[in-house]
Amino acid sequence: MQQLTSKQQAWLDHINQALSQNISMSAYAKQHNLSIKAFYCARTALVNIGILPAKISTQLVSVTATDKSVATPSSCRVTLLNGVILDFSGPDVFTLIDKVNKL
Repeated sequence: MQQLTSKQQAWLDHINQALSQNISMSAYAKQHNLSIKAFYCARTALVNIGILPAKISTQLVSVTATDKSVATPSSCRVTLLNGVILDFSGPDVFTLIDKVNKL
C-alpha cells in the first residue's frame, strides 16, 4: 500500500469520518469549515491513487410499503451514492416511497 502524505492522510481521515457518521461529504465539510471543492478534489486524488474505491457504496435497497391504511405525517431521507441527501416529507409514507422509487 502506498505511503500517504500528511495532507492525504488528513483528508482520508475526514472522508472516513463523514462515512462513519453517515452524512454527505458536503454536510461534513460545512460542519468542519472545510472547502467542499478541496474535499472532493482530495477524495478524487485518493481514488486516483487507489486508496479509495471509485464508488463509496453500490448497494441499493428496494423499499415497499404494504399497509396503505397508515395516514400519519411522515418523512424520508435518501442518501445517494454521490453523497447528496434528499429529504422528503408528506402526508403518508406511501406517497414518500412512490417519490423515492421514481428517483
